[in-house]
Amino acid sequence: MRIALTTSLVSSLHPAQANGPHAVVIDVARGLMTRGHQVRVYAAEGSSAPGIDIVGVPVDRAAAHAAVRMGRVPAADAVAALNRAFGGMFEMVRSHAPDVVSQHAFDAAAFQLVSGLPVLHTLHLPPMEGDIIGAVRGAEGHLATVSMAAQRAWEAAARREVAVCPTAFGRSSLSVV
Repeated sequence: MRIALTTSLVSSLHPAQANGPHAVVIDVARGLMTRGHQVRVYAAEGSSAPGIDIVGVPVDRAAAHAAVRMGRVPAADAVAALNRAFGGMFEMVRSHAPDVVSQHAFDAAAFQLVSGLPVLHTLHLPPMEGDIIGAVRGAEGHLATVSMAAQRAWEAAARREVAVCPTAFGRSSLSVV
């Protein structure tokens, strides 16, 4: 199976960073590869992870200021730069015609631009920003999150079913490829 993993583009992906979602993407990519799947990770240019096929996405420097933070609204130029980068990323994803997209970006554009592709959106953060909650409500595909507490919060905010990703420590409601 050809699987595309997409990340947020506000920062590049590296295995040694403390950024939880990026570490998860690297672990998921490696796990899927050991199961025989062809995996491509789409991440900001400058990203690296040994043994993983990473497609670098050009991102304007202003996009780094569009990161979602509790209680802070990013500047319009940062959001516009990020949205342009997402547009380019999903053009690349479509050109490689994956069988499925595992979407890990927590940006409204990422939920909207993946339209028409078979997708699983993994919600790494709680529902904390109106544009993202709206995008999740309207998103095509399946939703999953990282804990039962986040599942309850997202089901209430998004008004739709949300699965819980499997972990080594507990049960899950998500089928893994």
